[in-house]
Amino acid sequence: MVRNNNSVRKSLAKRNRAVNNSREGYPSSRPSIRPLMRLNKNNKVKGGFKSLFVKKAPRVRPAVNAKVSPKELNPSVTAWAKRGAKLLAAGLIGFVVLGLVSVLLVAGYLYFSKSDYFAVRHLKITGLGHLTMDEVLKASGLDRPVNNLTFDAKAAVSGLSGLPWVEEASVSRVLPDGLLVTVKEYQPKALVSLDQLYYLDEKGRAFKKLDPGENPDLPIISGFSLDELVSGGPLVMEGLKEAFSLMDILEARTDDFRLDSVSEINYDHDIGLTVFTRRSGLKLRVGFGSYLEKFRRLGRVMAHLKVNGQAAGLAFIHLETPPRVVLRYNNEI
Repeated sequence: MVRNNNSVRKSLAKRNRAVNNSREGYPSSRPSIRPLMRLNKNNKVKGGFKSLFVKKAPRVRPAVNAKVSPKELNPSVTAWAKRGAKLLAAGLIGFVVLGLVSVLLVAGYLYFSKSDYFAVRHLKITGLGHLTMDEVLKASGLDRPVNNLTFDAKAAVSGLSGLPWVEEASVSRVLPDGLLVTVKEYQPKALVSLDQLYYLDEKGRAFKKLDPGENPDLPIISGFSLDELVSGGPLVMEGLKEAFSLMDILEARTDDFRLDSVSEINYDHDIGLTVFTRRSGLKLRVGFGSYLEKFRRLGRVMAHLKVNGQAAGLAFIHLETPPRVVLRYNNEI
């Protein structure tokens, strides 16, 4: 018993010395576990000494049929869901706004289309030469009250283009109550003899039949068929070009062979151009080309004939034998 008490006292004394040494700054004989521990930013133990008496809790796997929220599986799924909901809401709002704007626009159009504020009161028509105002109004649909917003300008242009004298036409709105109608008419150069007489412009286009009662002061070009003129082949266009060149020379003359004294210009593919005068029925063979020089020679010859009293009774003149001019009188035919 005494021996055991001594052992206990020795153990207590040894422990007390260790405690006193630690309080006085001496290292304890018992190793410290503090240096073996590391602290993270949150002052929690990171790694280091692990107690041998603390057992790690076993890892429990979730059950297969356990319900897991989308956020726990993938946090981005929730973000995409929220974004989709926002886009859907924005789309619905935009659709509603678009519908309201459309309704307002339609209502406004219906209101103004019946309003007197846009009723056409000022109409200006330009470019008329052969057409009358009534013809233009009827063809364009402006012979009745119209609204500037609902007026069909394309239909008006189409109606005007159907008039035979109209080459081009346009209709412009001058809001709120004005319209401008511009017409460009064909400019007739001559008449062309086909199955009947047609007006012919400077581009060789037959654009209108000669109506009964019309008596234009234009020469007649003959020698072409309807099919040839419609096809517009190179030979036809070359023949018309020759006829127009001769007409330009005659237009500048002031004698009996001026253009307003010419009744007909005939074109032949072989012999060229032949001119017929209105008053005397004189036949003038001109041929091809050099028209200015040919008529200069003719002018000198006609002046000589008038001086000698030999100009009357001429029936045929041939200008294709330079430098001479061949003449024939009525009694020689």
